[in-house]
Amino acid sequence: MQRMITRQIIESTLSAELSMNSERLQGMENELQPMYSALPKNEQGTLESAAVRYALHRYFVQKHGWYIKGLEPSGETWNASAPTSVMATRVPTFILSLFEERLHGKGMELHDLAVFAATLEDFVHNEALADTMDIYSAFGIPTTSTPKEREVDRVIRAYVLQLLDQNNTIDSVSAMRMTEQYMRDDFPAWGDFQLWVMDVRHTIAWERSRTKLQVDPFGLQSVSEDVKELNDRLGTFQDIECKTLKAGLMDIEYKNTGRVLLSDFYREGLKGDFLFNEHIDFLRRLGALDEIDPKHPSVIIANYLSSQANCLASTTFHSVCCIDECERLLGNLERSISAPSALPGQVAHLVANLRSDTVDAPRNLTSSQLTRLAEIADHHGGRVPLHGRLFAQWMHHVYPLECHFPHAAGTATPLTADEWMDEFGADQVEAPAHERHSMVQAQEMTSHSKAEALPWTNVEELVVVDRQNASSIGSLLRKLAALVAISAMLLPLTRAKGAASMPASRWSEKAHLV
Repeated sequence: MQRMITRQIIESTLSAELSMNSERLQGMENELQPMYSALPKNEQGTLESAAVRYALHRYFVQKHGWYIKGLEPSGETWNASAPTSVMATRVPTFILSLFEERLHGKGMELHDLAVFAATLEDFVHNEALADTMDIYSAFGIPTTSTPKEREVDRVIRAYVLQLLDQNNTIDSVSAMRMTEQYMRDDFPAWGDFQLWVMDVRHTIAWERSRTKLQVDPFGLQSVSEDVKELNDRLGTFQDIECKTLKAGLMDIEYKNTGRVLLSDFYREGLKGDFLFNEHIDFLRRLGALDEIDPKHPSVIIANYLSSQANCLASTTFHSVCCIDECERLLGNLERSISAPSALPGQVAHLVANLRSDTVDAPRNLTSSQLTRLAEIADHHGGRVPLHGRLFAQWMHHVYPLECHFPHAAGTATPLTADEWMDEFGADQVEAPAHERHSMVQAQEMTSHSKAEALPWTNVEELVVVDRQNASSIGSLLRKLAALVAISAMLLPLTRAKGAASMPASRWSEKAHLV
């Protein structure tokens, strides 16, 4: 349901988290610690706004598969200015402004970052609870007394249906049945999803029975806990679906490039096993299209999997999409390095011993990969920044099926399916079947001359400049400059003193030589 988030709600939620020092916050601090230690800091040793957005975006994508609206860069740089409206889609930006008011613009420390994360998580949970209460009301089920088991099952079923299809508000049993029929027809994994929901609820009920002496399994508190956990764990179900999609794309991967020729992509979709049918313009806007060879465009597998095309659910506040596999790899490097940058040799050693779902380790990096890494270091005075476009591009070359190709800012403007249809007046994002058939047939008539080398562009875009390190380097340089200046002044005096003490014979020899 569409809701306006008011300043009062935000401030009350934020204040509640700021006043707590719970095990939950401590757990979040522990989870965020490696990334926090590795991110560039300002002169005060804290995180600036861009680094905060970046950190929280990665945290929620990795932990829940949540893409919080207002955190992601949407095709721009991380430090690009964002709108300041208080609509739900910009809530993170607004919360950040409240934090900065409280912190007097000094940036965020680790505890503040954890509080921010907890506040955002609270919003997802509160939105889910509000939707659940609306369903109770719509179905005429009292919240002050314990309903029957079938009524609770109906509430949970209506909630997950509404979560999967935000365009439909479940306000009656008939609306629920219509939406359920739509899911049977258009959501291939609907049966598996129902079994997953049932399994999660049984697991939660068992955990409750172990930790609480008296449990009302059908009371509002139990239902609220079920809804919260379903939201938190929804990304794990989608991750299973994403791995299935990845396996299907790997079967038709073009020459180990991490890409699938668009004609093969459509051909596989026309078989009916996968819904590989997105319009070419939609794929382009997502940043999932490689058009280095315009005659043979291809789909970048990692970009496609992590795009809005593969989100299971979406609300006004967040979407549940594929868990980004590159996050685990980058997180591993951050834990080992514990700094914003590292020497290229250290990075190469760590990556050579870091395995992924499709890359074994230890391995030998190619000469091309090592050369590219050295070029990044040369660009930055000898060290490789971990949080910039060039390093992300390098990671795509090293892990093409896990790490997405980072397009330069402004070259891709990702849209959700709903946003696409609103902007272009279309009723769907898929390309017409006859267009897909035509592309498949046209490609069969031509040879595939696509280059096998992955694209590389020398465009750097740092998440944020390491001002703390830059400040210390600047201080060192100033000291060196001062030392050089003093030396320059002292040198003539030293020479004069030396000349004055020379023996006469040496003095005459010196004069003769001059």
